[in-house]
Amino acid sequence: MRSTSLKLVYISFYAVVLSYIVMPSAHGTDKVAIIMPEVSAVYKVIFDEIHLGITENLNTDSVSFVIDKQVEPSTINNWINNVGINSIIALGPTAYRSVGQIGIQLPVVVGAIMTANGHYQDTLKVALSPEPAEFFDQLTQLDDSIRRVAVVYNPARHRWLVDLAKEKAAIFGLHLSAFPATNIKESVNIYDQLLEDKHPHSLAIWLLQDRSIVDSRVVLPFILERSWQRSIMVFSSSLGHVKKGVLFCMYPDNRAHGKQLAQIINNFPKYMSSSHKTPLPTKNSLMAINSRTAAHLGLKLKKSDYNKADVVFPLTN
Repeated sequence: MRSTSLKLVYISFYAVVLSYIVMPSAHGTDKVAIIMPEVSAVYKVIFDEIHLGITENLNTDSVSFVIDKQVEPSTINNWINNVGINSIIALGPTAYRSVGQIGIQLPVVVGAIMTANGHYQDTLKVALSPEPAEFFDQLTQLDDSIRRVAVVYNPARHRWLVDLAKEKAAIFGLHLSAFPATNIKESVNIYDQLLEDKHPHSLAIWLLQDRSIVDSRVVLPFILERSWQRSIMVFSSSLGHVKKGVLFCMYPDNRAHGKQLAQIINNFPKYMSSSHKTPLPTKNSLMAINSRTAAHLGLKLKKSDYNKADVVFPLTN
């Protein structure tokens, strides 16, 4: 009888121990939700690269959820609760808005957005706008005679970026002058004055990727023609601008963008300890340069200089 009781005790003890070994802990079931938009094949390539950059660098498991513009917030909320999510990476404006409508208290990082205003302010946001310091570093390497940078910007979209850029420009010995504009008519008037600068060889003009300020039909051709006539350096945040004649641009490396999002989620408390209302720029961007424009500006660049670029225009076969 005593032997039978002891056996039952041992069986119960090992059953309890085994349950702790086999049953996953709450920490073990933690996952990062990657919420992505349903997009066309052209844009899917971009989001797939960002997704890859995230999953390669996360410290925990992840699960993805593809949503369309009609998704109900309750659908996302139910999915999050059922899957066992402990943090969220929202990619693109649709995911950004949708997550903003969910009343949950989880770490959230938003990426793959051009700028961030209005929706769900209690998040960490990484805009696709490249880190300004990377522009200024490249600028000073190409031409160390540049002392001034001018940028026209829409305050509703890019005030945060301009404020950051002013700080970074000073590090490189540059003075950044920023001119607010809210539409094409205002921006054309400002560019008209900038392109009449009395000391054009010490000035560079920075074009932001913002169609409300620089469109490809009116403003960009106007800037290219006038800057070419006066040999004023123009650089941009748009790869398409370089193809058309702007000297160089910095543009996001989608995989690196994903890596940056993963690193923020991995170290969320550290990032939240600083101000998180303002978006962060994308780091480790790619660079494109137009060799024809460089020659016109008299920049004596070597083959090794072009080899540093990720894309060189005009493209050759």
